[in-house]
Amino acid sequence: MLIYSISEYEQLYKIPIWAHWVELRTDLDESLYEAVPTLSRYKVILTERCVDEGGESTRSINDKINKFSEYFEYDYVWYDIEIHELRSPQQLDIFPNRLILSFHNYFRYSDFYIKKKLINSYIHQANYLKLAQQLNSFLEIKEFFDFNKSINPKLMFIIMGKYSKFLRILFKHLTCHSTYVVQDGMETVEGQITSSDVEQYQLNEITSDWKWGGIIGEKQVFNSIGLNFYNHYFKEHNIEAVYLPIPLEKNDIANFFSFIENHPILKQKCYGFSITMPHKSFLPSLYNEHKIANLMDYQARKFYNTDLEAFIKIKETLSQSSIKSVLIYGSGNMAKLAIQVFSQWQISITSRNVKKLIPLSEDFPSIEIIDQNIKHRYFDLLINCSPLGMNGEDFCEVTGLHNFKYVIDLPYSKQEVALESYVDNSKYISGRTFWKYQAKTQLNIFIRSINNG
Repeated sequence: MLIYSISEYEQLYKIPIWAHWVELRTDLDESLYEAVPTLSRYKVILTERCVDEGGESTRSINDKINKFSEYFEYDYVWYDIEIHELRSPQQLDIFPNRLILSFHNYFRYSDFYIKKKLINSYIHQANYLKLAQQLNSFLEIKEFFDFNKSINPKLMFIIMGKYSKFLRILFKHLTCHSTYVVQDGMETVEGQITSSDVEQYQLNEITSDWKWGGIIGEKQVFNSIGLNFYNHYFKEHNIEAVYLPIPLEKNDIANFFSFIENHPILKQKCYGFSITMPHKSFLPSLYNEHKIANLMDYQARKFYNTDLEAFIKIKETLSQSSIKSVLIYGSGNMAKLAIQVFSQWQISITSRNVKKLIPLSEDFPSIEIIDQNIKHRYFDLLINCSPLGMNGEDFCEVTGLHNFKYVIDLPYSKQEVALESYVDNSKYISGRTFWKYQAKTQLNIFIRSINNG
Protein backbone atom coordinates (compact mmCIF):
# COMPACT_ATOMS: atom_id res chain seq x y z
CA MET A 1 0.00 0.00 0.00
CA LEU A 2 1.00 3.62 -0.49
CA ILE A 3 0.80 5.87 2.56
CA TYR A 4 0.49 9.56 1.78
CA SER A 5 2.33 11.58 4.42
CA ILE A 6 0.82 14.97 5.35
CA SER A 7 2.89 17.52 7.25
CA GLU A 8 0.77 20.69 6.81
CA TYR A 9 -2.96 21.24 7.25
CA GLU A 10 -3.31 22.72 3.76
CA GLN A 11 -2.31 19.38 2.24
CA LEU A 12 -5.61 17.91 3.43
CA TYR A 13 -7.35 19.72 0.58
CA LYS A 14 -5.32 17.95 -2.12
CA ILE A 15 -4.99 14.32 -1.05
CA PRO A 16 -4.29 12.24 -4.20
CA ILE A 17 -7.06 9.93 -5.45
CA TRP A 18 -4.80 6.88 -5.08
CA ALA A 19 -4.32 7.47 -1.33
CA HIS A 20 -6.23 5.00 0.86
CA TRP A 21 -3.93 5.51 3.83
CA VAL A 22 -2.79 8.93 5.07
CA GLU A 23 -0.23 9.74 7.73
CA LEU A 24 -0.74 12.89 9.80
CA ARG A 25 2.62 14.23 10.98
CA THR A 26 1.19 15.96 14.01
CA ASP A 27 4.67 16.75 15.32
CA LEU A 28 5.07 19.12 12.34
CA ASP A 29 1.55 20.60 12.49
CA GLU A 30 -0.50 19.88 15.62
CA SER A 31 -3.65 21.28 14.00
CA LEU A 32 -3.80 18.05 11.97
CA TYR A 33 -5.37 16.39 15.01
CA GLU A 34 -8.48 18.51 14.37
CA ALA A 35 -8.96 16.86 10.97
CA VAL A 36 -9.23 13.28 12.27
CA PRO A 37 -13.07 13.21 12.50
CA THR A 38 -13.33 14.32 8.84
CA LEU A 39 -11.09 11.58 7.38
CA SER A 40 -13.24 8.49 7.84
CA ARG A 41 -12.88 7.52 4.16
CA TYR A 42 -9.19 6.77 4.80
CA LYS A 43 -7.11 4.74 7.18
CA VAL A 44 -5.36 7.42 9.20
CA ILE A 45 -1.97 7.06 10.92
CA LEU A 46 -1.23 9.47 13.75
CA THR A 47 2.50 10.09 13.89
CA GLU A 48 4.04 12.39 16.45
CA ARG A 49 7.72 11.79 15.71
CA CYS A 50 10.16 12.63 18.50
CA VAL A 51 13.27 14.73 18.01
CA ASP A 52 15.61 11.73 18.45
CA GLU A 53 14.08 10.06 15.41
CA GLY A 54 13.95 13.03 13.04
CA GLY A 55 10.74 14.72 14.21
CA GLU A 56 9.86 17.78 16.27
CA SER A 57 7.72 16.43 19.13
CA THR A 58 8.95 17.02 22.67
CA ARG A 59 6.12 15.16 24.44
CA SER A 60 7.08 12.32 26.75
CA ILE A 61 5.96 8.87 25.68
CA ASN A 62 3.25 8.85 28.36
CA ASP A 63 1.90 12.21 27.23
CA LYS A 64 1.94 11.01 23.64
CA ILE A 65 0.01 7.85 24.53
CA ASN A 66 -2.54 9.95 26.43
CA LYS A 67 -2.94 12.23 23.41
CA PHE A 68 -3.45 9.27 21.08
CA SER A 69 -6.02 7.75 23.44
CA GLU A 70 -8.35 10.68 22.68
CA TYR A 71 -8.88 9.12 19.22
CA PHE A 72 -9.43 5.45 20.14
CA GLU A 73 -13.14 5.77 19.29
CA TYR A 74 -12.31 6.28 15.61
CA ASP A 75 -11.87 2.77 14.26
CA TYR A 76 -10.03 3.97 11.13
CA VAL A 77 -7.19 5.56 13.13
CA TRP A 78 -3.82 3.84 13.59
CA TYR A 79 -1.05 4.84 15.97
CA ASP A 80 2.69 5.13 15.31
CA ILE A 81 4.87 4.65 18.41
CA GLU A 82 8.68 4.76 18.40
CA ILE A 83 10.11 1.58 19.92
CA HIS A 84 13.08 3.26 21.53
CA GLU A 85 10.81 5.47 23.68
CA LEU A 86 9.10 2.52 25.35
CA ARG A 87 10.16 1.33 28.78
CA SER A 88 7.99 -1.78 28.99
CA PRO A 89 5.51 -3.69 26.80
CA GLN A 90 2.77 -2.87 29.32
CA GLN A 91 2.72 0.73 28.10
CA LEU A 92 1.01 -0.57 24.95
CA ASP A 93 -1.73 -2.55 26.70
CA ILE A 94 -4.37 0.16 26.28
CA PHE A 95 -3.98 0.39 22.52
CA PRO A 96 -6.63 -1.02 20.20
CA ASN A 97 -5.51 -3.49 17.56
CA ARG A 98 -4.22 -0.75 15.26
CA LEU A 99 -0.60 -0.27 16.30
CA ILE A 100 2.50 0.55 14.23
CA LEU A 101 5.81 0.30 16.04
CA SER A 102 8.60 2.25 14.35
CA PHE A 103 12.36 2.50 14.49
CA HIS A 104 14.46 5.17 12.74
CA ASN A 105 18.22 5.15 12.40
CA TYR A 106 19.76 7.98 10.38
CA PHE A 107 23.30 6.91 11.18
CA ARG A 108 25.60 4.00 10.36
CA TYR A 109 24.15 0.57 9.79
CA SER A 110 26.26 -1.03 12.52
CA ASP A 111 24.10 0.76 15.09
CA PHE A 112 21.15 -1.28 13.85
CA TYR A 113 22.62 -4.44 15.34
CA ILE A 114 22.51 -2.87 18.79
CA LYS A 115 18.79 -2.23 18.36
CA LYS A 116 17.83 -5.71 17.12
CA LYS A 117 17.23 -7.02 20.63
CA LEU A 118 15.05 -4.01 21.41
CA ILE A 119 13.06 -4.48 18.20
CA ASN A 120 12.58 -8.20 18.81
CA SER A 121 11.27 -7.57 22.32
CA TYR A 122 8.32 -5.54 21.02
CA ILE A 123 7.43 -6.71 17.52
CA HIS A 124 4.95 -9.33 18.72
CA GLN A 125 2.71 -6.49 19.91
CA ALA A 126 2.70 -4.64 16.59
CA ASN A 127 0.26 -5.01 13.72
CA TYR A 128 2.90 -3.37 11.54
CA LEU A 129 6.59 -2.75 12.05
CA LYS A 130 8.10 0.31 10.41
CA LEU A 131 11.88 0.22 9.98
CA ALA A 132 13.68 3.29 8.65
CA GLN A 133 17.39 2.69 8.17
CA GLN A 134 20.30 4.45 6.50
CA LEU A 135 21.94 1.98 4.10
CA ASN A 136 24.91 2.92 1.92
CA SER A 137 25.94 -0.31 0.22
CA PHE A 138 24.30 -3.43 -1.12
CA LEU A 139 26.20 -5.50 1.45
CA GLU A 140 24.31 -3.60 4.15
CA ILE A 141 21.09 -3.88 2.18
CA LYS A 142 21.42 -7.66 1.91
CA GLU A 143 21.99 -8.01 5.67
CA PHE A 144 19.06 -5.73 6.41
CA PHE A 145 16.66 -7.77 4.30
CA ASP A 146 17.98 -11.03 5.75
CA PHE A 147 16.94 -9.73 9.16
CA ASN A 148 13.54 -8.69 7.86
CA LYS A 149 12.76 -12.25 6.78
CA SER A 150 12.38 -13.19 10.46
CA ILE A 151 9.82 -10.50 11.26
CA ASN A 152 6.26 -11.61 11.94
CA PRO A 153 4.24 -8.37 11.66
CA LYS A 154 3.69 -6.85 8.27
CA LEU A 155 6.70 -4.73 7.43
CA MET A 156 6.78 -1.10 6.37
CA PHE A 157 10.34 -0.24 5.46
CA ILE A 158 11.86 3.12 4.70
CA ILE A 159 15.36 2.83 3.30
CA MET A 160 17.44 6.00 3.48
CA GLY A 161 20.57 6.69 1.46
CA LYS A 162 21.61 6.78 -2.19
CA TYR A 163 19.70 3.60 -3.13
CA SER A 164 16.53 4.50 -1.29
CA LYS A 165 14.34 5.55 -4.23
CA PHE A 166 15.15 2.37 -6.15
CA LEU A 167 14.31 0.17 -3.15
CA ARG A 168 11.19 2.08 -2.13
CA ILE A 169 9.72 1.89 -5.62
CA LEU A 170 10.22 -1.90 -5.65
CA PHE A 171 8.68 -2.32 -2.21
CA LYS A 172 6.24 -4.99 -3.38
CA HIS A 173 8.99 -7.02 -5.06
CA LEU A 174 10.82 -6.88 -1.73
CA THR A 175 7.73 -8.25 0.09
CA CYS A 176 7.22 -5.03 2.01
CA HIS A 177 3.62 -4.23 2.92
CA SER A 178 3.82 -0.50 2.27
CA THR A 179 5.90 2.57 1.56
CA TYR A 180 5.43 6.27 2.24
CA VAL A 181 4.85 9.07 -0.28
CA VAL A 182 5.28 12.82 0.22
CA GLN A 183 4.03 15.78 -1.76
CA ASP A 184 6.50 17.12 -4.32
CA GLY A 185 8.71 19.74 -2.69
CA MET A 186 8.12 18.36 0.82
CA GLU A 187 11.03 15.89 0.82
CA THR A 188 13.07 15.87 4.03
CA VAL A 189 15.56 13.04 3.37
CA GLU A 190 17.29 11.65 0.28
CA GLY A 191 15.29 9.33 -1.95
CA GLN A 192 11.76 9.88 -0.68
CA ILE A 193 8.97 8.88 -3.06
CA THR A 194 6.87 11.82 -4.23
CA SER A 195 3.47 12.12 -5.87
CA SER A 196 5.23 12.60 -9.21
CA ASP A 197 7.05 9.30 -8.70
CA VAL A 198 3.71 7.54 -8.11
CA GLU A 199 2.53 8.84 -11.48
CA GLN A 200 5.76 8.17 -13.40
CA TYR A 201 6.35 4.65 -12.07
CA GLN A 202 2.65 3.67 -11.75
CA LEU A 203 3.12 2.82 -8.08
CA ASN A 204 -0.62 2.65 -7.49
CA GLU A 205 -0.73 -0.21 -10.04
CA ILE A 206 2.59 -2.00 -9.65
CA THR A 207 2.67 -5.53 -8.22
CA SER A 208 5.45 -8.02 -7.54
CA ASP A 209 4.63 -9.61 -10.90
CA TRP A 210 5.73 -6.52 -12.84
CA LYS A 211 9.03 -6.70 -14.69
CA TRP A 212 11.67 -4.22 -13.65
CA GLY A 213 14.91 -2.78 -15.00
CA GLY A 214 16.55 0.59 -15.28
CA ILE A 215 19.62 2.66 -15.98
CA ILE A 216 22.89 1.98 -14.15
CA GLY A 217 25.36 4.81 -13.77
CA GLU A 218 26.23 7.41 -11.18
CA LYS A 219 24.16 10.43 -10.09
CA GLN A 220 23.38 11.41 -13.68
CA VAL A 221 20.89 8.51 -13.94
CA PHE A 222 18.25 10.69 -12.27
CA ASN A 223 18.40 13.04 -15.29
CA SER A 224 18.10 10.25 -17.86
CA ILE A 225 15.67 10.83 -20.74
CA GLY A 226 14.88 7.13 -20.54
CA LEU A 227 13.01 7.47 -17.24
CA ASN A 228 10.19 9.31 -18.99
CA PHE A 229 10.49 7.56 -22.34
CA TYR A 230 10.41 3.92 -21.25
CA ASN A 231 7.92 4.35 -18.40
CA HIS A 232 5.58 6.31 -20.68
CA TYR A 233 5.90 3.66 -23.38
CA PHE A 234 5.13 0.85 -20.90
CA LYS A 235 2.08 2.73 -19.62
CA GLU A 236 0.73 3.60 -23.07
CA HIS A 237 1.08 0.00 -24.27
CA ASN A 238 -0.23 -1.64 -21.07
CA ILE A 239 3.09 -3.37 -20.42
CA GLU A 240 3.49 -4.29 -16.77
CA ALA A 241 7.06 -3.09 -16.37
CA VAL A 242 8.99 -0.22 -14.81
CA TYR A 243 12.31 1.49 -15.64
CA LEU A 244 14.24 2.89 -12.66
CA PRO A 245 17.26 5.09 -11.86
CA ILE A 246 20.02 2.98 -10.24
CA PRO A 247 23.04 5.04 -9.11
CA LEU A 248 25.92 2.62 -8.45
CA GLU A 249 29.50 3.25 -7.49
CA LYS A 250 32.00 0.94 -9.14
CA ASN A 251 32.85 -0.88 -5.90
CA ASP A 252 29.18 -1.73 -5.30
CA ILE A 253 28.16 -3.06 -8.73
CA ALA A 254 29.11 -6.67 -7.95
CA ASN A 255 27.19 -6.45 -4.65
CA PHE A 256 24.15 -5.11 -6.48
CA PHE A 257 24.04 -8.08 -8.85
CA SER A 258 24.69 -10.49 -5.99
CA PHE A 259 21.71 -8.97 -4.17
CA ILE A 260 19.51 -9.58 -7.22
CA GLU A 261 20.76 -13.12 -7.69
CA ASN A 262 19.94 -13.97 -4.08
CA HIS A 263 16.44 -12.50 -4.19
CA PRO A 264 14.10 -14.85 -6.13
CA ILE A 265 11.50 -12.23 -7.11
CA LEU A 266 14.02 -9.60 -8.20
CA LYS A 267 15.99 -12.18 -10.17
CA GLN A 268 12.97 -13.62 -11.96
CA LYS A 269 11.34 -10.28 -12.81
CA CYS A 270 14.39 -8.32 -14.01
CA TYR A 271 14.44 -7.66 -17.77
CA GLY A 272 17.67 -5.65 -18.07
CA PHE A 273 19.59 -2.41 -17.80
CA SER A 274 20.87 0.53 -19.74
CA ILE A 275 24.51 1.19 -18.77
CA THR A 276 25.95 4.67 -18.77
CA MET A 277 29.25 6.31 -17.86
CA PRO A 278 31.48 5.29 -16.19
CA HIS A 279 30.45 1.61 -16.11
CA LYS A 280 30.25 0.69 -19.80
CA SER A 281 33.31 -1.54 -19.75
CA PHE A 282 33.48 -2.52 -16.07
CA LEU A 283 29.99 -4.02 -15.78
CA PRO A 284 30.38 -6.40 -18.77
CA SER A 285 33.74 -7.52 -17.36
CA LEU A 286 31.93 -8.96 -14.33
CA TYR A 287 30.41 -11.47 -16.75
CA ASN A 288 33.71 -12.05 -18.59
CA GLU A 289 32.60 -9.83 -21.47
CA HIS A 290 35.63 -7.69 -22.30
CA LYS A 291 33.98 -5.04 -24.39
CA ILE A 292 32.16 -1.72 -24.17
CA ALA A 293 28.40 -2.07 -23.73
CA ASN A 294 25.54 0.23 -22.88
CA LEU A 295 22.79 -2.39 -22.60
CA MET A 296 22.32 -5.66 -20.73
CA ASP A 297 19.58 -8.24 -21.31
CA TYR A 298 19.58 -9.60 -17.78
CA GLN A 299 17.65 -12.80 -18.41
CA ALA A 300 19.88 -13.78 -21.35
CA ARG A 301 23.04 -12.32 -19.73
CA LYS A 302 23.85 -10.63 -23.05
CA PHE A 303 25.47 -7.24 -23.61
CA TYR A 304 24.91 -4.86 -26.53
CA ASN A 305 26.38 -1.59 -27.73
CA THR A 306 23.61 0.50 -29.24
CA ASP A 307 25.88 3.58 -28.93
CA LEU A 308 27.84 2.11 -31.81
CA GLU A 309 24.70 1.98 -33.94
CA ALA A 310 23.90 5.60 -33.07
CA PHE A 311 27.37 6.78 -34.03
CA ILE A 312 27.16 4.91 -37.35
CA LYS A 313 23.77 6.46 -38.16
CA ILE A 314 25.06 9.95 -37.35
CA LYS A 315 28.15 9.37 -39.46
CA GLU A 316 25.87 8.49 -42.37
CA THR A 317 24.06 11.83 -42.00
CA LEU A 318 27.43 13.63 -42.13
CA SER A 319 28.85 11.64 -45.05
CA GLN A 320 28.09 14.43 -47.55
CA SER A 321 29.50 17.22 -45.36
CA SER A 322 33.11 17.24 -46.63
CA ILE A 323 34.46 16.51 -43.16
CA LYS A 324 38.17 15.77 -43.00
CA SER A 325 39.39 16.76 -39.52
CA VAL A 326 37.79 15.63 -36.26
CA LEU A 327 38.51 16.68 -32.67
CA ILE A 328 37.30 14.26 -30.01
CA TYR A 329 37.08 15.73 -26.51
CA GLY A 330 37.15 13.10 -23.77
CA SER A 331 39.14 10.10 -22.57
CA GLY A 332 36.57 7.41 -21.74
CA ASN A 333 34.76 4.62 -23.52
CA MET A 334 32.67 6.92 -25.71
CA ALA A 335 35.83 8.65 -26.97
CA LYS A 336 37.27 5.25 -27.84
CA LEU A 337 34.07 4.33 -29.68
CA ALA A 338 34.14 7.62 -31.61
CA ILE A 339 37.71 6.95 -32.71
CA GLN A 340 36.66 3.56 -34.07
CA VAL A 341 33.67 4.88 -36.01
CA PHE A 342 35.28 8.02 -37.47
CA SER A 343 38.69 6.45 -38.13
CA GLN A 344 38.59 7.24 -41.88
CA TRP A 345 39.03 10.94 -41.09
CA GLN A 346 41.98 12.74 -39.51
CA ILE A 347 41.42 12.43 -35.77
CA SER A 348 42.85 14.55 -32.96
CA ILE A 349 41.92 14.04 -29.33
CA THR A 350 42.20 16.10 -26.16
CA SER A 351 40.77 16.33 -22.65
CA ARG A 352 41.24 18.15 -19.38
CA ASN A 353 43.77 15.48 -18.37
CA VAL A 354 45.98 14.68 -21.36
CA LYS A 355 47.71 11.86 -19.43
CA LYS A 356 44.47 9.86 -19.57
CA LEU A 357 44.74 9.86 -23.37
CA ILE A 358 47.97 7.84 -23.47
CA PRO A 359 46.19 4.41 -23.45
CA LEU A 360 44.04 5.57 -26.39
CA SER A 361 47.11 6.65 -28.36
CA GLU A 362 48.63 3.22 -27.73
CA ASP A 363 45.50 1.49 -29.06
CA PHE A 364 45.19 3.92 -31.99
CA PRO A 365 48.69 5.07 -33.06
CA SER A 366 47.36 7.17 -35.93
CA ILE A 367 45.47 9.64 -33.72
CA GLU A 368 47.02 12.92 -32.63
CA ILE A 369 46.97 13.99 -28.98
CA ILE A 370 46.83 17.77 -28.61
CA ASP A 371 46.78 20.15 -25.67
CA GLN A 372 43.32 21.71 -25.23
CA ASN A 373 45.02 25.09 -24.80
CA ILE A 374 45.67 25.18 -28.56
CA LYS A 375 42.58 27.33 -28.95
CA HIS A 376 42.68 28.63 -32.51
CA ARG A 377 43.20 25.44 -34.48
CA TYR A 378 40.29 24.63 -36.78
CA PHE A 379 38.40 21.29 -36.96
CA ASP A 380 35.55 20.34 -39.24
CA LEU A 381 33.85 18.29 -36.51
CA LEU A 382 33.92 18.43 -32.69
CA ILE A 383 32.70 15.36 -30.79
CA ASN A 384 32.16 16.09 -27.11
CA CYS A 385 32.46 12.75 -25.28
CA SER A 386 32.96 14.36 -21.86
CA PRO A 387 30.34 15.28 -19.22
CA LEU A 388 30.90 19.00 -19.95
CA GLY A 389 27.51 20.58 -20.55
CA MET A 390 25.52 18.08 -18.50
CA ASN A 391 25.10 20.63 -15.72
CA GLY A 392 24.65 23.61 -18.01
CA GLU A 393 28.35 24.51 -18.38
CA ASP A 394 29.49 26.44 -21.44
CA PHE A 395 31.82 23.96 -23.16
CA CYS A 396 33.66 26.62 -25.15
CA GLU A 397 34.26 28.87 -22.16
CA VAL A 398 35.55 25.99 -20.05
CA THR A 399 37.85 24.52 -22.71
CA GLY A 400 38.73 27.57 -24.79
CA LEU A 401 37.90 25.62 -27.96
CA HIS A 402 35.81 27.61 -30.46
CA ASN A 403 36.91 26.86 -34.00
CA PHE A 404 34.79 24.11 -35.54
CA LYS A 405 31.94 23.74 -38.04
CA TYR A 406 29.94 20.65 -36.92
CA VAL A 407 29.26 19.33 -33.42
CA ILE A 408 28.19 15.99 -31.96
CA ASP A 409 27.44 16.83 -28.33
CA LEU A 410 26.81 13.66 -26.30
CA PRO A 411 25.82 15.12 -22.88
CA TYR A 412 22.27 16.34 -22.47
CA SER A 413 20.89 18.60 -19.80
CA LYS A 414 17.57 19.87 -18.52
CA GLN A 415 19.11 23.34 -18.93
CA GLU A 416 19.88 25.09 -22.20
CA VAL A 417 23.08 23.70 -23.76
CA ALA A 418 25.48 26.55 -24.57
CA LEU A 419 27.55 24.62 -27.12
CA GLU A 420 24.64 24.61 -29.57
CA SER A 421 24.88 28.38 -29.94
CA TYR A 422 28.38 28.19 -31.45
CA VAL A 423 27.28 26.50 -34.71
CA ASP A 424 24.31 26.58 -37.08
CA ASN A 425 21.36 24.50 -35.88
CA SER A 426 21.63 22.23 -38.90
CA LYS A 427 25.24 21.45 -37.96
CA TYR A 428 24.56 20.55 -34.31
CA ILE A 429 23.68 16.99 -33.25
CA SER A 430 22.59 16.91 -29.61
CA GLY A 431 22.89 14.23 -26.97
CA ARG A 432 19.11 13.85 -27.12
CA THR A 433 19.28 13.11 -30.84
CA PHE A 434 22.08 10.61 -30.21
CA TRP A 435 19.99 9.00 -27.46
CA LYS A 436 16.97 8.62 -29.75
CA TYR A 437 19.05 6.77 -32.35
CA GLN A 438 20.10 4.10 -29.85
CA ALA A 439 16.94 4.02 -27.69
CA LYS A 440 14.80 2.30 -30.34
CA THR A 441 17.12 -0.70 -30.38
CA GLN A 442 17.22 -0.76 -26.57
CA LEU A 443 13.44 -0.71 -26.39
CA ASN A 444 13.14 -3.68 -28.76
CA ILE A 445 15.61 -5.69 -26.67
CA PHE A 446 13.83 -4.77 -23.44
CA ILE A 447 10.43 -5.76 -24.85
CA ARG A 448 11.81 -9.08 -26.05
CA SER A 449 13.26 -9.80 -22.59
CA ILE A 450 9.98 -8.76 -20.88
CA ASN A 451 7.96 -11.07 -23.13
CA ASN A 452 10.36 -13.99 -22.77
CA GLY A 453 10.87 -13.68 -19.03
